[in-house]
Amino acid sequence: MALRRAPPAIVPLATALVVGGALAGGCREPTQITVVLSTDVDCPRVVETTLGVGTLSNVNDKPPASGRKGCKTASGRIGSLVVVPSGDDHAEVALLAVMTVDQAQVSTCDPLTPGPKCVVARRALRYVPHTPLTLPIELSTSCLGVKCQPDETCFKGLCVSAKIPDPEQCTDPAACVPKLPSVDGGADASADAADAAGDADAGADAGATDPDLVLHFDFDAGALMDRSGYGNLAMPTNVKFLGGAGRNGSGEMVFNGTNASQVIVQPSAALATVQSATGMTFAVWVKPTGNAGATGGYLLHLDNDPDLYFRLAPSSVLPTATVGINGVNWTSLPMGAYTHLAITYQKGAAVTLYVNGAPKDTSGTANPANFTFNGSVIIGDGFVGALDELRLYRKVLPASAIAALAQ
Repeated sequence: MALRRAPPAIVPLATALVVGGALAGGCREPTQITVVLSTDVDCPRVVETTLGVGTLSNVNDKPPASGRKGCKTASGRIGSLVVVPSGDDHAEVALLAVMTVDQAQVSTCDPLTPGPKCVVARRALRYVPHTPLTLPIELSTSCLGVKCQPDETCFKGLCVSAKIPDPEQCTDPAACVPKLPSVDGGADASADAADAAGDADAGADAGATDPDLVLHFDFDAGALMDRSGYGNLAMPTNVKFLGGAGRNGSGEMVFNGTNASQVIVQPSAALATVQSATGMTFAVWVKPTGNAGATGGYLLHLDNDPDLYFRLAPSSVLPTATVGINGVNWTSLPMGAYTHLAITYQKGAAVTLYVNGAPKDTSGTANPANFTFNGSVIIGDGFVGALDELRLYRKVLPASAIAALAQ
């Protein structure tokens, strides 16, 4: 039974569309890959989506094989396409999906340098003879404008390898996803592996992938990318990202001390879980380089919650600055040098400050009267200096884990 080939022009994505050769007769299962496209972007914003087919070496230059406008509002489904081999049943095929939003056209989106209204996703895998595979590709909000290498794809806001190393895992669509790196760049870990890691003691390895780590910026190579695996979207204003700098020499984020010099992390499902958690931990390397503003420099402010924030309080005397929460000043920091700071908050119990991994006396401090965080995270408002390795957890880390982060 011969299957229809897609013409060179863009045609609507649909479950019946096939690109490739023909299937052999008889009762054997077909050698094919069903590509299913979806998005978490609000469908009224979605303009169009195209899908190209080729190899990793040429798919970025090939014209799209198929495309469609918009998506289904209820599910975010864009469409699907069936790809079959035109030669070797073991050959590798690469897919390039491009989606635009907010009135942008795909023709204006360069897959190698996508703009802020463009999402690019790539996948590459081998066919498995006589085995139907299903390859889901989500074009997510966290990947808007993210630039990856030609052999990489954006997944949950991160650039990871586009290759699916074991195509047979795509007999189960839920398993056919890119591998996420561990929090500190160690061995690969899938989302399922990250969930399993949540049962481990955080103190055993503070750098291991942890599902309770809901936000992590390392600013490596001067980039603002959430490394937690949840793909939180951050919007910087009047800040600088310096590669080759920072506490570890891989990058840092610099603020100039004005109210407009900040990063706003948009509300997300992962951040919303902080509200229902029993506690939280915030940790960051801090290098103050000047006096905070009149109201202090906020390292972290949980929006919609007036009681819970972490700031460097105002100081008129160099070379020290004070750190406080709820207006309580606890310690002094050296100017122009990195210090590791962390706070833990157990709901209804206590706020604890750690400086370079050591807990400080916080007796008599005022704990947050309420915990009503349900919005965005604001970083750096009024702060003068640089930040590195910023982390937010939806749990209270043990002292041993915080000490490990401060190494």
